[in-house]
Amino acid sequence: MGHSGTEVEVSGSVIRKTLPDGNGEFGRGIEAQAGCTVSVAGSLLEENRDIGLAVGHSGTEVEVSGSVIRKTLPNGNGERGWGIQAGEGCTVSVAGSLLEENRDVSLAVFHSGTEVEVSGSVIRKTMPDENGEFGRGINATEGCAVSVAGSLLEENRDVDLRVKHSGTEVEVSGSVIRKTLPDGNGEFGRGIEASKGCTVLVAGSLLEENRQIGLAVFDSGTEVEVSGSVIRKTLPDGNGEGGIGINAKEGCTVSVAGSLLEENRKLGLGVFHSGTEVEVFGSVIRKTLPDENGELGRGINAAEGCAVSVVGSLLEENRDVGLAVFDSGTEVEVSGSVIRKTLPDGNGEGGIGIQAGEGCTVSVTGSLLEENRDVGLAVGHSGTAVEVFGSVIRKTLPDENGEFGRGIGAKEGCTVSVAGSLLEENRDVGLAVFGSGTEVEVSGSVIRKTMPDNEGMHGAGLVVDGGASGTVSWCHIEGNSTASIMAHGFSGGAAPTHSLLHVENSAVLKTKKGGFEVPGHGYEVFGDGLFAGGGAELQLDSVVVMDNARTGAYYHESAGAVSNTVIAGNGSYGLAMESCHQYVDDSDMFIFGNVLEAVTKSPQGLPVPPPPEIMEAFGSSPEFDE
Repeated sequence: MGHSGTEVEVSGSVIRKTLPDGNGEFGRGIEAQAGCTVSVAGSLLEENRDIGLAVGHSGTEVEVSGSVIRKTLPNGNGERGWGIQAGEGCTVSVAGSLLEENRDVSLAVFHSGTEVEVSGSVIRKTMPDENGEFGRGINATEGCAVSVAGSLLEENRDVDLRVKHSGTEVEVSGSVIRKTLPDGNGEFGRGIEASKGCTVLVAGSLLEENRQIGLAVFDSGTEVEVSGSVIRKTLPDGNGEGGIGINAKEGCTVSVAGSLLEENRKLGLGVFHSGTEVEVFGSVIRKTLPDENGELGRGINAAEGCAVSVVGSLLEENRDVGLAVFDSGTEVEVSGSVIRKTLPDGNGEGGIGIQAGEGCTVSVTGSLLEENRDVGLAVGHSGTAVEVFGSVIRKTLPDENGEFGRGIGAKEGCTVSVAGSLLEENRDVGLAVFGSGTEVEVSGSVIRKTMPDNEGMHGAGLVVDGGASGTVSWCHIEGNSTASIMAHGFSGGAAPTHSLLHVENSAVLKTKKGGFEVPGHGYEVFGDGLFAGGGAELQLDSVVVMDNARTGAYYHESAGAVSNTVIAGNGSYGLAMESCHQYVDDSDMFIFGNVLEAVTKSPQGLPVPPPPEIMEAFGSSPEFDE
């Protein structure tokens, strides 16, 4: 059918088993072109060849309603088998119809100016071509415009909805895309794939039980918005690869708002490469599962220079790491969000709330990290910088081996700042800082009620160890165990040294009894407000040190200064300096009301007083594991 002004209505009819011509070409059910108008209602197009309904040219308009287009076969040359083809600027609407068991592509749309609307329809069970490839539900390319509303795309192959090229625009609303299968080679099975600069909007829709990737977004200029939608239960492809909810890379832009990513595998949201930008707002990413090797299961993985913002969102019960950030140039901002109850992977590894490493930059503002495992916030490597502001990190649990449960762990030369925040009821160490070049600043924050690990050891509020450095200002450190603040250097003599910690304008209160494995002596009990050992340098300026179970401030073979500081009401000595008094400036302080002497200077070992609540310490320092 062709030519402007031509009008054709097909209703309640059957068009089937059209055969190719003598050259093996065509065999189409209906062809509309050159500006004609066609209506197909309540009809069946079945077992035709090449294309069930072919529509082309600007001005051509076709409406399909209440009809079925199915089992289209390749032509005599083994090509196509498409359900509907729309191109060259035509306009097509498909309403209340079924496209089923066609081949290669059920609905192929291409060219600038071509517009297709699909509403209340089903596109399913598209088969691969004769090479075992494709089997797509909808293929939209080359600048066309497609809308899919209130429709179902199910059990197609390769990619259910593929969108490609600059100028191509696709809107999906109130629709379901599910159970996409791998192609004949066992690859892919994606729900939606967007690439090469296209634009896609997904609103109020469900992507479920697709394979490899629920929503795959690639390439600079590609923009995808997901709102009020669910992407869940993505499975690996036929080769055991993937299972990712959303994968964004190669410079694309993605926004996810008011949506749920649930029970995907490997990664709930994967973001990669410089120029890729992803925003997650008011959304939930939860219960991501490990891959077939028992590894990963992360909520969000951001790497290779991408930029991610997470606002007002929940990451819950993911595996391995709730939010993993890696690589120089990668920048992640988390605000007003909750990351909690991260679990170990299938091999018992991890359970970390946020992991940042390899030179990335992360900021966490007004957020909660709660009941994660191993470490609430783990930071590592030179060049990695993390800022925590106005946030809470609490109730971190030990790992599968009963170890750690730290609030924040920083090591390997990274930089961490914590301001206006609360670290509470973590285990082993509230804030652990290890290694030469690692720096931490803590200001206006509270570190309290850190508990010993499952073996009853540690429970320190803040530890700076192995050549790291830190400053603590305007902080409240209370109710921790063993030592509320600890600075520890490398083993060695009493000369000033490697780890440096400056505490000012702060309060260190009510440290409880706890203990360490002391080299050569086994488990020993401590309970000091502040402890400096192993050649560390600890500076105290305008600090209140009160009501700690043992000594207020204990220097062991270390250096430092105590100035304008109040040390009172502690259970043993106010200030103890063991084998290092010549390296500690204690000329400006106020010490009173401690159980034993205000100041003791011992060449080796603190004396052991008779009451059982006063603990013995030997001439050696405790050790921490990184």
